[in-house]
Formats: sequence, structure tokens, C-alpha cells
Amino acid sequence: MFIEVKVIYTDGTTDTVNASKIVELMRSNRIAAIQCAEGWLEIRRNQIVGFTADYNGPERRKAEPEIRNIG
Repeated sequence: MFIEVKVIYTDGTTDTVNASKIVELMRSNRIAAIQCAEGWLEIRRNQIVGFTADYNGPERRKAEPEIRNIG
């Protein structure tokens, strides 16, 4: 079974990718946002994949991402 996920790359382009590629894309800093059931989850460059901790910052899930050219 293949699950497709909508993503926005750091250059602002959108794509649909296989969910198995998400971690690789996050680690390579190539995606800016991932669409999930609640909206868009913005990916921050200082996030560490696989590390969870209490998060007290601003809400990262948004109805529409605020994408700027990060590249």
C-alpha cells in the first residue's frame, strides 16, 4: 500500500510524494511543509527528525502555510 502526501518544497513548488520519502526530505531540508488532516505542518530547519520533546512554541499546523523562499 502506497500513501501519497502533499508537500511544499523550500522553493515554493508543490508535489505529491510517497510517505516513505518524508523523513529523507526533512533531513535534507528540501521540504517546507507537509499537508496533514489538520492543515499544513511547517517544517523548521532546526527540527530534529525522530526527536520528541515538550514543545512550547507557536502552533505549527496552519490551514495554509506561510511559505517564503528559504533556499
